[in-house]
Amino acid sequence: MMEPESMELSLTQAEDACARELCRLLRLNPGSTFTVATSKGLPDAAIFDIGHLYSGEVASFPSNAYCFRAKLDMYNRDRTALQAWIMRLLDAMHIGHNYFKDSPLREDTNVVNFEIAPETGCVSDITTTKVEPFNTQRQIQTFLATIIFNVVFICKGEGEGNTDPEHGIIGATDETGAEVDNPGGSSGGGSIGDTGGNGGDDPPPDEG
Repeated sequence: MMEPESMELSLTQAEDACARELCRLLRLNPGSTFTVATSKGLPDAAIFDIGHLYSGEVASFPSNAYCFRAKLDMYNRDRTALQAWIMRLLDAMHIGHNYFKDSPLREDTNVVNFEIAPETGCVSDITTTKVEPFNTQRQIQTFLATIIFNVVFICKGEGEGNTDPEHGIIGATDETGAEVDNPGGSSGGGSIGDTGGNGGDDPPPDEG
């Protein structure tokens, strides 16, 4: 797993990585028949973008990763070809018993999981629509289908300031490289189950 360059760029990096993977699976040309966020106005093309945060509650807590919703709008004048695109993605993106263990996304990007959303309606009906290519006044009728995805991606590297008063920096390590359980947390007092430190409830042992 590759850490993002920064928190600010993590969403863009995840979007670009997922777009490259979809482009590869659909065998389309990036920048022309496959674009991110904006359309080229082509009747046989796909448009991908990461949209909204999947669950708003996670925005209230510090996190090193987020899950966003994404969608892919696929246009094709040949309905059979559009059906083939749908089935190609369904075949290539199932979770399987290894849960994308060998996915190149996990090796070379900050994307932890990229999946077709496991819910009703994740693949839309095939409908008809019209697109208007650039520099023309005519519209072309084509077929359209939309697929919804879940994208989980790393947004912060270790020690990038992801703290809270109780748990400190998530994933922090000490000078030896060992994980620290509670860096930045309160050091006095102790709690039920603590074996180190004296919480003040018992007197110190008699050394005499």
